[in-house]
Amino acid sequence: MPANVTITLPVFEDDTNVRKGQENLEAVPLGAGRLQLVHSPGFVYGLAAGDTIVLDASLQCGFAVVKRGGNVAVWLFLRSNAEATRLRDPLGQRVRDLGGWLDGGMGGMLIFTVPYQGTFDHMERTFGAIVRENEGSAWMFANVYEQGDARRPMNWWREVPA
Repeated sequence: MPANVTITLPVFEDDTNVRKGQENLEAVPLGAGRLQLVHSPGFVYGLAAGDTIVLDASLQCGFAVVKRGGNVAVWLFLRSNAEATRLRDPLGQRVRDLGGWLDGGMGGMLIFTVPYQGTFDHMERTFGAIVRENEGSAWMFANVYEQGDARRPMNWWREVPA
């Protein structure tokens, strides 16, 4: 099996096409230019762990999705790095109870991956409760709605067996 590689993808401002940086992501090379993401990104919108992509410099986002891995990326924003550090293990356990895992984080942000199981309700209940319990926090799906349009779903889950 080939060693994992690090790929670099552009990061854009929320709701705009203005590039604000880049994110390095770990991926498994699958051959024919295909790469499977090991972790859900923390800044690149529209992807989750398990997704298979190909790098494509002709696209502004720098990649094309070949196959969805069936996972939902969830970004949780807390008030501080100290709060994220303190809550990392207990929140990680709550997400493990959903069948998911903690991918990591930085600053006051934690990044989770949760397998799609036919509905988003269990994720919405769990992360909604976390936000209610932690003043000043917020959460969002990172690969459920089109970037810049929180009313337009990506609909990739319609093609993933539940």
